[in-house]
Order: sequence, then structure tokens, then C-alpha cells
Amino acid sequence: MRNKLRNDFKILDYVTSNEKYKAIFFVSMIVVIYGTLVLGIASDNFFDSILIPFQFPIFNILIFSLLFLNNLNLCSILKKDFSFYIIRLKNKKEYFKTLIRISTINYFLNFIIMLLFMLILLLLTTISNTSIHSYQNYNISNFIYLLFYMFRYIIYGLLITLISSLIYVNTSDKVT
Repeated sequence: MRNKLRNDFKILDYVTSNEKYKAIFFVSMIVVIYGTLVLGIASDNFFDSILIPFQFPIFNILIFSLLFLNNLNLCSILKKDFSFYIIRLKNKKEYFKTLIRISTINYFLNFIIMLLFMLILLLLTTISNTSIHSYQNYNISNFIYLLFYMFRYIIYGLLITLISSLIYVNTSDKVT
């Protein structure tokens, strides 16, 4: 298992050095800056400032489409540049497992980087008010709702990534 993860991280290292990945990553950082400084700063509470961009539909469309493009880029690089590695795998099932593992690691790394960048920007702008209060009409606090919403957001993104990876393997690049 340790050897598989080392190979996966070497593949991810190669993917992150690609120009397409850098362009997608740069655009995603611009979207995060937009979400943080334009949408999130409207609220003076820190936890609400995190929640507001993730509830905005255009921000969601942009983030999920960039994660989808990043996953397509990863799948195409793996298929084109690592064909020798795919051939060494035992069967198509092992290829599926490897692709899912690499796609999942890539998704989590990108999402964590975007979330940390967003938190850094919010800490610089809205750290003055970190009060926990009842969120809108719900009987739960804004912090608990934020945790629930982030968990749900991560699961949705992971499902989109896994489904698009499996569609890419079974069909072509243009169909996906």
C-alpha cells in the first residue's frame, strides 16, 4: 500500500507540474478570491462569511466546473503520459482503483488548498466577530451548520469527481 501511494504522489507531482493544471489552479484561486472578498465579506461574522460563498449558485458552478476540469486533465494525462504504468497494472479493475485513488487524492488536495486560501483571506478581513449564534430559522448554531454544509459539499464534489473519472475510463474524452 505504501508503494502504491508513493507512485500515486509521483503521478500527482507530474500532473501538478503541467501547464494546464497551473492554469486551472490559477483560475480557481481567482474564483476563491472572488468568493471571499466579494461575497463573504458582506457578512461581519467569520462563520457566516465562510458559508455565504458556498451557498451562492454561481460560485458553486465555477468551483465544481473547475474541479471537474481538473479531474479531466488528470485523467487525460494519466491515459496519455502514463500508458506504460496502466499496462503494468493487472487488469481494468486495478486501473479503476488506481484512477479513483489518484482522483480522490487530487480532489482533496485541491479542495483543502482552496479552503485554506479562503480561510486566510477571511482571517485577514473578518476575524473581529467570531460569535456563534442560531443560524437563520434553524435551531442549530452557525458553526454546526457550517460543518454540516462543508461535509456535504465535500461529498458532492467527491461524487462528481469519481463519476467523471469512471465515465472518462469507459468512454472517450469528448463524451465526458
